[in-house]
Amino acid sequence: METDRIPEEYTSPPEEFQLPEETYYTGEEYSYKAQSDTDNGSEKRHERLKKMLLIPVAASVSAVSILFSSIGFDPLGEDIFNSDEYSHHHAHEYDIEPWDIVHDYYRVTYLPTGDTFESESEGDAGYEEMCSWVEERGGVRDSIRVTGFDIVLIETMYSEDYIGVGDPDDPDDIYVAQGRQIKVYKRINICEASDKDQFGEYGDPEFPLLSNTEPNGYAEGFGVLDEEYIIYNDGEEKYIVAGSALGRETSQADGIRYDAGTNSLILSGVDGGSLNVNLMGNGFRIVVEGDNRIDSLLVWGFHYGGSVTITGSGSLTINGDMIQECGIYLKAEESESCIMIDRGVRLDVYGSVTAVFVEDTKLEKSIYFLEPLYLDEGVRAYDEKDGLFAGYIADRTGAFAKHAVFR
Repeated sequence: METDRIPEEYTSPPEEFQLPEETYYTGEEYSYKAQSDTDNGSEKRHERLKKMLLIPVAASVSAVSILFSSIGFDPLGEDIFNSDEYSHHHAHEYDIEPWDIVHDYYRVTYLPTGDTFESESEGDAGYEEMCSWVEERGGVRDSIRVTGFDIVLIETMYSEDYIGVGDPDDPDDIYVAQGRQIKVYKRINICEASDKDQFGEYGDPEFPLLSNTEPNGYAEGFGVLDEEYIIYNDGEEKYIVAGSALGRETSQADGIRYDAGTNSLILSGVDGGSLNVNLMGNGFRIVVEGDNRIDSLLVWGFHYGGSVTITGSGSLTINGDMIQECGIYLKAEESESCIMIDRGVRLDVYGSVTAVFVEDTKLEKSIYFLEPLYLDEGVRAYDEKDGLFAGYIADRTGAFAKHAVFR
């Protein structure tokens, strides 16, 4: 089943929306430059890495100093960065509390040779050690990107008024009744580097909060339509989900199942076929397990919500043979809909015209992916007309990118 063709006006980005040599990402919180200036590129790159990676201490330095002075620890000697946004995001991943201490080190693999280096110093000094090592091997420091983290508990300290209930030999199994239990971590930022400049974009700290998460809600001006569906076509149309107004029987497909409780379509070892999804709400998820490939993904939102979140621990390749004009095509149809790609997923998307396209959404930013995912050889861009937005991935020239890889 072929997807609808991309409208004529979108077959190339309008001239007024071509990316200039130096462009800013849309949205205030993502307004760093897509390409670094030659004179200070390494400095900007480092600041970008620090902003993305370093977990701060949320309490003020003066307040923490009073606490730590009682146990003989000087926080003013530590390299502590203040960013509530990243503290909140990373804390739940690594069970790091705002008052814990994190020492950052760097481990990099130089891709042309496979050699690996780990910094002896921490913080800025460790970052510079890594950059120097990469450059000594003919690499480019601006090619360095983060692919993950290793974090190790070094020691646990306690405030003078500390009272804990539980197993004293297991700090993770103690209820802190009074005072503070302060953990000191070593975090190794796992990086890759190459011998050419990296062009791409870092992931987001979190997804947007959207309404209309359930399937088949009230479409403004049209009511509840009962026309939600998920169709899988591998030469034969199979309705995995079918709303009551469609008069269709649902059926099964190998490697595909739908979980109504989580509004999730689970793909496990799927090889070929297309997905056509309608009115499944902004909470709809595609969960990938193992290696999967499909020919296209078409999603409709029609005045209600048709977002898709791609998540799971596996990989998904879409339109690898470039049969379709667009690999992921989201027709928001004047709804607040977007594409969201979760960390842990490997996603490759191709298109003979464009890899990813979001049409007529009310959201200015309509493509999200979570750190430490990185978008290779592309940046997010958008077009706007009459209060509706078209989102896509742009290449170095500002044209539609025909391949988008998130890893």
